[in-house]
Amino acid sequence: MPLHIIFRSSSLVVSLIFSIFSGTRYSLQKLASVFLVTVGVIMSTLASSPKKSITSESVSDENADFLSWIIGLAILTVALVLSAFLGLYQQKIYERYGKHWKEGLFFTHFFTLP
Repeated sequence: MPLHIIFRSSSLVVSLIFSIFSGTRYSLQKLASVFLVTVGVIMSTLASSPKKSITSESVSDENADFLSWIIGLAILTVALVLSAFLGLYQQKIYERYGKHWKEGLFFTHFFTLP
């Protein structure tokens, strides 16, 4: 669970990249801040990787753990990219049609119903 919480902090860099592609400019201080947070997230993510023991008798168990870790990171990465895209898309929609928060709240909850 701690990896999930730390990895969600990398949404800063994904949102920043999407915003830059859409034409937004950022100060050097903001870019440096996002860079430092991203370095911290990468270090924490690598530190949480499954450890390989030298005297391990079961290599297949270690490979299964590592594969599970990679699949989890892939799922978290996809969720981050989609979340950043949604934030940018909402910003564009609000600029175009105005901020109608009640309507947005309704549709957010309505579409998640089974």
